[in-house]
Amino acid sequence: MNVPGLAARAEFGPGLAGVEARLTRLVARLSPDCDRPIAVAVSGGSDSMALLQVLTSWASRAGRRLHVLTVDHGLRPEAVAETRFVAERSQALGQTCTCLRWTDQRAGQAAARAARHRLLADAARRVGAELLCLGHTLDDVIETLLMRRRRGVRSAHQAGPAMISASPVWPEGRDLALCRPLILSRRQTLRDALQQAGEGWIEDPSNQNPVYERARLRQHLARHPAWTECLGAAARQALTRRHAADADLAAAVLDPNQVEILSDGLIRFTPTDRESPLALAALGLLVRLASGGDRTPRAGALQDVVRGLRDPGDRATLGGAWLQTSRSGLLIGRDPGQGRGTVTAGLWDGRYAPAPDAPALSGVSPLLRDTWPPGPGWRPIMAARLSYEAGLMGLNAALA
Repeated sequence: MNVPGLAARAEFGPGLAGVEARLTRLVARLSPDCDRPIAVAVSGGSDSMALLQVLTSWASRAGRRLHVLTVDHGLRPEAVAETRFVAERSQALGQTCTCLRWTDQRAGQAAARAARHRLLADAARRVGAELLCLGHTLDDVIETLLMRRRRGVRSAHQAGPAMISASPVWPEGRDLALCRPLILSRRQTLRDALQQAGEGWIEDPSNQNPVYERARLRQHLARHPAWTECLGAAARQALTRRHAADADLAAAVLDPNQVEILSDGLIRFTPTDRESPLALAALGLLVRLASGGDRTPRAGALQDVVRGLRDPGDRATLGGAWLQTSRSGLLIGRDPGQGRGTVTAGLWDGRYAPAPDAPALSGVSPLLRDTWPPGPGWRPIMAARLSYEAGLMGLNAALA
């Protein structure tokens, strides 16, 4: 841990002026209500500490409140001290901080990541935030790009994470946008700014642990500094292609000639070419929507299923949903074999919201009979979820 410095000055990192301008545009579109706080996830590492400094500087001029969220995964004995460090630095900067703890530890970074996002989403909802800022940088894009290419991913979505996205957990992350204001900034630039401000950060030992692929890649890149500028330019271009692909996907799923969500929640999908990369990406999103969950099937699995659905009436299940061939395209609904739904984060089965005055729906498609919520008082939200997530994807190209 570096020695913590003084509270942020009025301006942090003069070279990051473009970040604050981007922040103003992002917040105006994603969280315009000035009475709501902007949530910010801070681990104590250099990227998130720089994010906290940038946001503090911006918020003081924009008249917005911040609410810092930090998570103790309980996976390392140092975690308690690290969350205390974040809380103390947040207080020194005049910000409110909530420390969260994961009490159901399971092995693996994927489980820890999902748990972190659920904790953050729950906490953001409790404090009234509709926007959560994360400290990802261009270096994260470079690392993700290289790892995905190594695994054979060649689509535009090999670049990530996107500047704007919906929370990856559902239903806890309902209507929560994630924003990465530093996504075009380099980590070393942020560290230089922190040092100039006399601010410290925590070095997470897992970032140096060769057990993890990302850590091995970081060590490899550190040994080849000549690649830095070339990879940075390539990552920016890849991210631009990713944002353009997101805009195309958003347009496709919001096209009423291709996607129709009926009042009972049945989804009709009628793409021109069901096996095109764009159609498969749209289908993955619709399957996730129909399942009421947060996992998108792999492109290869989607392609295999689509190729097997040749004749009207052919049916297959995937990712918690079923797909059935119709004369015009595909019908998609909840797979009843996944068990009856329950209420989580206020939603029934991740697909229906309470509506006390709503009567029991009549004329429900027989295809959905076993997956409709019990009794009246519920309304389907699949169309609203699709509109919200697609809207966020479409903003990336416009606000980058």
